[in-house]
Amino acid sequence: MSRQRGVAVKEIGEVLGHKNAVRAFFVALALIFIIPVYFLINHLSGTYASHMTAVTAWLIVAEVIEMGMACAGYFIFSKGYRSYYNLYYMTQYYSVTAFGLIISGFYLNVTGSTIGYIISAAGVILIPVLDGLYFKLFMGYYSVAAMVSVIMAHRAGEDIAEVVCLCVMSWAAAAVIERCVCGREQTRIRLRAKSISADMDPLTALANRRGLDRKAAVLWPYCARTQTNVGLIEIDIDFFKKYNDRFGHPAGDKCLKEVAHAIKNAAKRNVDITARTGGEEFIIFVQNMTEAELVEFAMKVRKSVADLKIAHAYAGVSEYVTVSMGIAYGVPGEDYAFDDMYEEADRALYKAKNSGRNCIVCGNRVYGRMRGGVGAVI
Repeated sequence: MSRQRGVAVKEIGEVLGHKNAVRAFFVALALIFIIPVYFLINHLSGTYASHMTAVTAWLIVAEVIEMGMACAGYFIFSKGYRSYYNLYYMTQYYSVTAFGLIISGFYLNVTGSTIGYIISAAGVILIPVLDGLYFKLFMGYYSVAAMVSVIMAHRAGEDIAEVVCLCVMSWAAAAVIERCVCGREQTRIRLRAKSISADMDPLTALANRRGLDRKAAVLWPYCARTQTNVGLIEIDIDFFKKYNDRFGHPAGDKCLKEVAHAIKNAAKRNVDITARTGGEEFIIFVQNMTEAELVEFAMKVRKSVADLKIAHAYAGVSEYVTVSMGIAYGVPGEDYAFDDMYEEADRALYKAKNSGRNCIVCGNRVYGRMRGGVGAVI
């Protein structure tokens, strides 16, 4: 349970990290245009007449920083540097918070209005949705920055009660939003984990029969519409019961996981579906292969399992663990359903077992059966 909770916390951090980095990037792009417009409006209106030099210098610094943050964000996203997301958005939010509070302090000194603080508070509440340590760090930084700004306003003789109230309210609102968002993400992750676990074999991490059926229900109609060739390879570990009886179930589970890993590594294409449908039975569902390519692919899978060199308890076929395979091949249609192909592959597998095992059956041919140490095609 603690491990699952740790995984969930990590995933929440990754989800929020990506969302915050995206928000930070768009905030940088927006501020690149907003800052010059803000400068022009206040320059023409003469709002900061007595502080124009200081305000202009600060706006130039802020503009340069936001240009740099926009370029950095583009580089990070284009290169896929996910490990830099947290550093990126925290740097951006720190700089934006400092910019907003200092400008708000100038505006309060000049006009006596707290509208700048209201906008800054809204930004703190709505823009970053942080989690755990990052939330505490940001709120600590925001508190210090707000305190400095409040001291500036107080020294200028302004009433700071409203400013303090706004800062406290924004801090509290940000905390509430952080809890709500994290709770929502936790619920979403738990629901997704339950959905995945229902379709997955827990031992091998391959799809189970339910997962196979769900994926086939989506792919089969598509392949029927596009008239795409599909193939089903049913795989059975030879004399696995004898292996279990000799070495025990823990060793049997390890054997299953190693065979499953070999099958998964052989079926690397995105469109390939691998599943464990029974005790020692596996399925590979493939698309867009000719019959010859399908047989060649099955031979590759068979060799991958043989290359594991897992010692077998029964040497009637081989001294190592081997597999028998049955192949069904065709084009989906109204008169050829997924269950029909499954039954065809099952019959081919039955024939492979009756043909000496450690071989592949496709149609009326047996591939790879050993005769005098040489693979034979019958």
